[in-house]
Amino acid sequence: MKKITYSILVTLLFPFAAFSQAQEAGDIYKMYSNPVIYNFDEQVSWYFNLSGTTFAETEDVYIWIWSPSEPDAGNWENSSDFAKLTYVGNMVWRFDLTPTTYFNKTIAEIKASAGFWLRLKDKTGTKQSSVANVPITDFSAFATSGKPFDYYPTKFYLDDPLSIIFNANLIPAFTDAATIHMHAGLNNWDIKQEYQSWLPEIVAKTQLVNMGGGFYRMDIVPRTYFGAPEGYVMSLINFLFVKDNWASTTPDYVIYAPDVPIPADPILSFFPMTISVKDFLVITRQHNTVGQKLTYTVKGGDKTITGAFTGSMDSQKAYIDLIGNFGSMDIPKLALTITDQKAKVIFQGDIPLVKVD
Repeated sequence: MKKITYSILVTLLFPFAAFSQAQEAGDIYKMYSNPVIYNFDEQVSWYFNLSGTTFAETEDVYIWIWSPSEPDAGNWENSSDFAKLTYVGNMVWRFDLTPTTYFNKTIAEIKASAGFWLRLKDKTGTKQSSVANVPITDFSAFATSGKPFDYYPTKFYLDDPLSIIFNANLIPAFTDAATIHMHAGLNNWDIKQEYQSWLPEIVAKTQLVNMGGGFYRMDIVPRTYFGAPEGYVMSLINFLFVKDNWASTTPDYVIYAPDVPIPADPILSFFPMTISVKDFLVITRQHNTVGQKLTYTVKGGDKTITGAFTGSMDSQKAYIDLIGNFGSMDIPKLALTITDQKAKVIFQGDIPLVKVD
């Protein structure tokens, strides 16, 4: 209750009490950060889109912030150089800071504060934006979610900053990693940014930020990171994480772009459910990924046969002649392995056989 009262008093009373003569430039159209998620003791860039305000592209813009502290106190009519924003283009300005350093506050003090409350202004304070609060993306729930990765924000686009967070504690082979890198591509690896451990510039580009406690973060703007051309439509991001110099990898992961329907989980089925060596076995796998081609290996006794599935992404089938291959054998089971074109194991297990009466 105290924090809520303090926020209301600060945001409503403070800006008007001292600077009521300043000209209102309008509301900040959009605010975002890069990285999207960050610890308060690491550097971050805040971006402010001033489209629709009376600020001009040629104008110097300064930040006046009073929570968690007021770094430029007493200088409303002559803002300090350290409070000046950098013009990026298209009516967007950037402000770089390390919160603990800029506000001279600890992480705990910043977390306990009312947040980042500010106005943007010209140097002399004759023009000011409306009161604004830089949004902070809360990712604290990820630590106990049980998910190996997550991403922020949930709604992102090709030219937007995106932070992917990885919990290495859930992958035993990664707990002692010296470095972790991302091997990735757009739209089922149509455009790739591979992890190439022999190229120093690629090693640096693909390396995740160690956030401590076994958590790592990758910050990208998809178009820039992958070098996607103008007009490119992003449907999904494929990626996996690599430990050190390919000492180990995670499974393949996928992030679907907003408004792209997430496909149904694959379904593997067998017919008939109970079989003998005198049957034909039909294996069906529905909802495959784009370009996925399946093959099978069946081993019974000392004999092994292989073959390929036929069909489309929606449904692929394998028709296996058990009579012709194993009909004369007295065996209790078949060992079945199904893989795709990347040698990824789709299924591996035994199929029990009933005795022929």
